[in-house]
Amino acid sequence: MPDQLPKEVVQERFLRLTALQDRICAEENALQIGARVEVMVTAASGRKAAETNRLSGRARDQRLVHFSVPEGAQAPRPGDLVTVTITDSAAFHLVADPDLADYQLRRSRAGDAWDLAQADSCGVPAAPGTSDGVRPAVSLGMPTLPVRSRDRRTGRPAVEHEAVEREGGSAQTLPLVAIVGPTGSGKSELALTLAERFNGEAINADSMQFYRGMDIGTAKLPLAQRRGVEHHLMDFLSVKEDTTVAAFQQLARDAIADIRSRGKLPILVGGSGLYNRAAIDVLEFPGTDPDLRAALERELEQDGLAVLLQRLHEVDPVSAARINDGKRVVRALEVHALTGRPFSSFMPERKYVSPTVQIGLNGDRAQLHKRLEARVRTMVNAGLLDEVQALIPEGLREGRTAHKALGYQQFLRVLDGVSTVERASEETIVATRQFARRQLTWFRADPRVQWLDWSQKDLGEAAAAHVTAASQPGA
Repeated sequence: MPDQLPKEVVQERFLRLTALQDRICAEENALQIGARVEVMVTAASGRKAAETNRLSGRARDQRLVHFSVPEGAQAPRPGDLVTVTITDSAAFHLVADPDLADYQLRRSRAGDAWDLAQADSCGVPAAPGTSDGVRPAVSLGMPTLPVRSRDRRTGRPAVEHEAVEREGGSAQTLPLVAIVGPTGSGKSELALTLAERFNGEAINADSMQFYRGMDIGTAKLPLAQRRGVEHHLMDFLSVKEDTTVAAFQQLARDAIADIRSRGKLPILVGGSGLYNRAAIDVLEFPGTDPDLRAALERELEQDGLAVLLQRLHEVDPVSAARINDGKRVVRALEVHALTGRPFSSFMPERKYVSPTVQIGLNGDRAQLHKRLEARVRTMVNAGLLDEVQALIPEGLREGRTAHKALGYQQFLRVLDGVSTVERASEETIVATRQFARRQLTWFRADPRVQWLDWSQKDLGEAAAAHVTAASQPGA
């Protein structure tokens, strides 16, 4: 039985991760200041029953919001919807003021269900008002409205999805959604927002998040921060294992079919460009020959990249002009040897395999550089070096791919004694910026991507508008 860590070490790591989570939540909530959001009232939040003007509610992304009813205004009941403007934030809640210019209350579907349940249990008619009408002033002296029921399949909290029906669509009629863009642009958060709005589930298209235990360095969204949204194709490989784009294509399409079969919307999210395209496009993948590939890899090691690249240029000049790393050159030569066709012939015109909308996130380059630097620093403070060390006995060094991930290869050198934490951090920051630039180059080449600025206040609304517009006839 492996040795267990000392209790004080476990406690120290737990406290450090908890502090990191608090800081991340606070930073994310601070980005909401100034935004207008619709809140469903859940309860009075004052400690005393008399404080009926102090309310709590949940935004569509399930963030907790505290706000006060304007003096003389109608008092909402649990289940009513009200539009507010975020004025302040903390780690686990937002503070808001109602929008006085448009202060009216609408009854939510959950509120109507509450009314009916209360009427059935008491043998009296439901309270007056309709889902679309303005409610009269009502006392808040009543039980808290349950915000979410439990998903019977996952056991996690389920979210109300009124927006789908209000906008005239359904998860079944909406197109597949793919959220793309450079690392650090906020793809995971937008995926959660759209999943909650359209009754969706996420499918991971970040090839480094396939690996179990590679959590901190890949910015894998912790289970506690997924807000009850189911995520697919994460943690299904050990660090010693490998996969192919063709294998991922089948896994992703199986996941899409599974999600569709349950009446939900599949949302592909990740910055691995070829993996994303494999899932959404009509894309053919030729077979492989392990012996042939091994022979080509030996030649690469013995003769060098320049020799193999020249061979590729002779049989496939298009691919030779596009690629310059050993792994892809070996693959291109393997495909030509197996099929007699150039590797470039297997990259057809851009054509979706089913109706799809791609939403790309981009923004100010200098701001992205700052975000990426802060992100790497946060990873290091959260224990990236410890994570890398813990993965070595799991086979991190033996795997063909996992050890090459950003941050992991740099911090392996720290453990080897040939680098320092500070140098590895700087190298990771530079490599991450270069990777983000390559991602943008890849996705900008696709004219079908609908680009949005990650910093815009109404990002969720703008993305949702693209989703619903793509479901209209002729889109």
